[in-house]
Amino acid sequence: MPVEATVVDGFRPPLHIGAPGNRGWEYRTADGAVVRAAGPGVVTFAGTIGFARYVAVTHCDRTRTTYSFLATVEVRRGDLVVAGQRLGTTDGRVHFGVRQEGRYLDPASLFGFVDVRHLVRLARLVGQWRSHW
Repeated sequence: MPVEATVVDGFRPPLHIGAPGNRGWEYRTADGAVVRAAGPGVVTFAGTIGFARYVAVTHCDRTRTTYSFLATVEVRRGDLVVAGQRLGTTDGRVHFGVRQEGRYLDPASLFGFVDVRHLVRLARLVGQWRSHW
């Protein structure tokens, strides 16, 4: 996990580009909580956009993880990082995102978790299909 905290807003993929949703996990943290790399890779961005600090790490399988709304950034572009390496600290929250080939992925897939909400929807669809036969 990138931070020791509870996810307060989970992955909600938008219906289309620009639509509302959550393209990752939002954590509520204590101020100054340490943010760590989800896996080994190369820092491809470390800096400020607007008034927020961000870090992006590209991994060997071309997956990119992003760590947004940081209080401090402790790495630089081009740095090699290992899983669990300190990237920075939080200011009460952090957003963690995962992209692969331009698609946002549910971070649960990175950690081998199954999002049961998807299974519930699938079970409903299977039940509806069976009721028609």
